[in-house]
Amino acid sequence: MLIKLYSQRNYGAELLLDDLLGYCDDVESDVAGACNALKGWDRRQNIDSRGAQVWTEFWRNARKIDGLYRVPFDVKNPVNTPRGIALGDEAVKESVYQALKTAQKTLEEAGIGLDSPWGDVQFAERNGQRIPIPGGQGWAGMFSMIKADLVKGKGYTPIIHGNSYIQVISWDKEGQLDAKGILTYSQSQEADSPHYSDQTELYSQGKWLSFPFTEKEITSDPNLTVVRLTE
Repeated sequence: MLIKLYSQRNYGAELLLDDLLGYCDDVESDVAGACNALKGWDRRQNIDSRGAQVWTEFWRNARKIDGLYRVPFDVKNPVNTPRGIALGDEAVKESVYQALKTAQKTLEEAGIGLDSPWGDVQFAERNGQRIPIPGGQGWAGMFSMIKADLVKGKGYTPIIHGNSYIQVISWDKEGQLDAKGILTYSQSQEADSPHYSDQTELYSQGKWLSFPFTEKEITSDPNLTVVRLTE
């Protein structure tokens, strides 16, 4: 679970990008920049992935194309449908081209490199420093969801919502419980607090905090503070 959650796979790209790249081999040269960026993309939205911004802007419009899927959604086969792009349909093919063209133009006008590392493009700012943030839009195919609007001259920032408090409980081969978690936006909103950006930086690096979970672990924590509320 820990590995899968932080793998930053884009499931939409895994289903559809091969068809789009096949189309790119024959498409007009005015979208070559977008196509080349997608060809070099690893289909993930890690901070060092390149080209995810092109998919994000392409899919923003492509997902609205009528008859887009080669195999439409089938309620009897929900795991494997929909899939593929219906590029045999001339109207769909033209709409796909326009979505690629719009994606490239949008990013160029915003001053965003088509193959810039995702962490340079999507980030949180803390005390004047940029913290690269992995993940991406849920509607663009991401399970590890982060929402941020595109700001001209900057990128996808500030982070509006998405992954926030994450906790994962697992067991090792010996049956020992392993509790980990993270508060992606950190624990304090005060700029002078040591906890203003600490967990955001950990999240950027794909790291976790280990939690005391059992009663013994909790009571033996040297930082434990107990507050009792009475009526």
